[in-house]
Amino acid sequence: MAASIRLWILSCFLAKLVNTEDLRMLRFSTKTGYKHLKTHELGDLTKLTQHFDSGCKPLQINMLLRHGSRQPNKKWAVRFKDVLSKLQGNIQRDSFSHLNTMPLRYTPDHQSDMNLVDVGKQEHAGLGQRIGSAFSSIFNPDLADANMVHTISSSKGRARESAKTFMDHFRQTISHSVNVKYSVNDDMLRFFDNCNKYVKGVDTNTTALGEYHKFKSGPEMRQIAGRVSQNLGLTKQHTLTGEDVYAVYQLCAYDVNLYNDHSWCDLFTHEDFENLLLIFRANLKVF
Repeated sequence: MAASIRLWILSCFLAKLVNTEDLRMLRFSTKTGYKHLKTHELGDLTKLTQHFDSGCKPLQINMLLRHGSRQPNKKWAVRFKDVLSKLQGNIQRDSFSHLNTMPLRYTPDHQSDMNLVDVGKQEHAGLGQRIGSAFSSIFNPDLADANMVHTISSSKGRARESAKTFMDHFRQTISHSVNVKYSVNDDMLRFFDNCNKYVKGVDTNTTALGEYHKFKSGPEMRQIAGRVSQNLGLTKQHTLTGEDVYAVYQLCAYDVNLYNDHSWCDLFTHEDFENLLLIFRANLKVF
C-alpha cells in the first residue's frame, strides 16, 4: 500500500509548550518559531521509527504545519513604531538605557508585509529533512502512485513558499523519485476569510470577543504594564498601558524569532512568561 503525506499549511498554529530553561524562547502563541520547538518535538523521531522493524509499519503520514516565520503585518509595524516613540528617550534606568536608541527593524512596507523570511525557509527546510530522513524507508518505489505525496496550502505566498521549501528538502532525503501533487485550498485553510457563518458569528461579532476585550484592559495586564514601567524608570506621564506592554511582548517575539535578539524580552520577568498571562492574552484573540 502506498504511503502518503498530506501537508496542510495553515495560518494558525497552537504551539505545544515544553519545559525549557529560557521560557522567552517559546511562549509566543502563534509567533512561536519552529526552530525553538524542533529539539523537543521533531528533533528525535527514533521513538516513532524504532518500531518499524517489529512489524509495525505506517501506511499514511498526515502533517498539519503552519507557515514559517514571517515579517509582521502593517498593523503591528505601526504599533511597534508607536510604542517605541512613547518609550525611547524616556527610559531612565541605566540597565535599560540602551533601548532608548534601539532601532526598529520593521516598517509598514507593503512589499514585505507578512512575507516569509530566511529563518522561516530554514525552519521548513529542516522539517522536510527530518521527516524525510525518519520515514524514507516507507516510500517504496514499487508502490509509488501519482498521488503519493499531496501538499495543500493556502494561496498566501508565505504558505506556498513554506510548502515548496519543505517538499524540496523532503525529496532530497528519498533515494528515488517521488510524485508530488500541489494544490491550493483557501476554503479549507483560510475558512476565516471565506466562511460567512464564521465571519458573521465570530470575526465581526463584538460579543464573541467579549472576554478578550475584558482581559486586555483588565487588572492582570495593567499589573504587568505597571511593573515594566517601573523597571524602566518611566514617569507617570509615560507609563505603559496594557496594550503598550502587549506590543512590546509582540516585538520581543519577532526579534527573538527573526534575529535571536532578547533585548525587548528582558523587560519581562521569568514569572511573566511562566504564568502564561501574555500568551493567554494572545490565545484569547487567536483561538
